[in-house]
Amino acid sequence: MAAPTLEALTASYNSAATLPQTLASAWNDNRIPVLLVDAGSTDDSADYAEQHGGVRVLRQRNSGPSVARNRAILESRADYVLFLDSDDLLLPGYREAFETAHAANPEADVFVCGVQIIDEHGQLGHRYEAPSLKPTPFLSVLSAEAVHTHGIMVRRELFARSGVFRPGLHHAEDLDLWLRLAATSDRWVRMDHALALYRQRAHMANPHVPAVHMNTRF
Repeated sequence: MAAPTLEALTASYNSAATLPQTLASAWNDNRIPVLLVDAGSTDDSADYAEQHGGVRVLRQRNSGPSVARNRAILESRADYVLFLDSDDLLLPGYREAFETAHAANPEADVFVCGVQIIDEHGQLGHRYEAPSLKPTPFLSVLSAEAVHTHGIMVRRELFARSGVFRPGLHHAEDLDLWLRLAATSDRWVRMDHALALYRQRAHMANPHVPAVHMNTRF
């Protein structure tokens, strides 16, 4: 059986300072293609992305990250997708770990992994383990076990039943979607690895605040 296709969906706005490393972590290090929706950037980040291997760029006006992510979901043709913010990183081995987990659980709709904090100076910080998914995926997410946007891989067809990001929400919109995904399907698989890095800026709050409250950045 052929491995499922996996695509990183990236919403980007004026991200020239961090985007090169982000795209390299997906394509160069993992051969995961990127579908990038640029939300009206005024720097050269979209132009850079268009010249990068493994990246497809769509441009639109800035309507916020949820609108950009939703367009990427609709435009993607991959079997599974993940949401890679324009300043975060995937670690080498991400794709291989996903493919191994999928081979053992081909019926699964959602895979989750751990994520580690990295600060602006490249120092590693707090490590978030993958959510336990116990007693159920829904209750695990509801109890605020951290699920970062790039620590969840979702079967794309599932969004037709769960819905997508709610553009009217400006706080914890990711948590809202994860709960709807878990209410739609309990076929989630926990991957016991930290496979990605979440870049924490100096002005952010306590790094131990549950990550489901920290993802919107436009």
